[in-house]
Amino acid sequence: MSSFRQELAVLNTNVTEFNKRVDKTEMRISTLEEKCLTANKEVSDSRSNEIINQLRQEPNDREQDNLLNEISITGVPENNGENLTHITCLISKKLGIELQPNDVVNAERLGIRRGSEDNTHPRTLTVLVCWLKVGFLNPGSLGTKHEEFLVAMSRHNVDIMAINETWLKTGEEDRAPRLPGYRLRHIPRP
Repeated sequence: MSSFRQELAVLNTNVTEFNKRVDKTEMRISTLEEKCLTANKEVSDSRSNEIINQLRQEPNDREQDNLLNEISITGVPENNGENLTHITCLISKKLGIELQPNDVVNAERLGIRRGSEDNTHPRTLTVLVCWLKVGFLNPGSLGTKHEEFLVAMSRHNVDIMAINETWLKTGEEDRAPRLPGYRLRHIPRP
């Protein structure tokens, strides 16, 4: 009977050791499951964030594309009953661009009219056209920064490129780079 008790004690010790090992294994499995869930959540969160950022960017991209077709014209005297589409077509013709009335999607003055007698500060005329793409470049010197200008023109497929701060004087138009299909209209500062 004592040998039976000894074997029972050894068996009891073995079962206790086995239970400890099973508990440790269960803890490791639980830890691995938690890590897996966390990793999956992070991957899911990162993908969700990527999709959210993409969805946020799409309206911005669409708005930027629309802005490529929007032109702001300042300094045009304001009159009662003016036809802004006609004014836009006349201005474009003076710039050497044949713009037809059906090319103009919308033309309006921005802001509140200050009064009929104050025509010294006319409101800005904003025009949305259906096909015209306008760009803006401030090279700091068109006479020396040909590369920047050429890169901008090749990168952005624009119909008109407005250039500020060309630093070209009257008679120096030949210092500006020439591009086929475009002509330079240079108006230096007085």
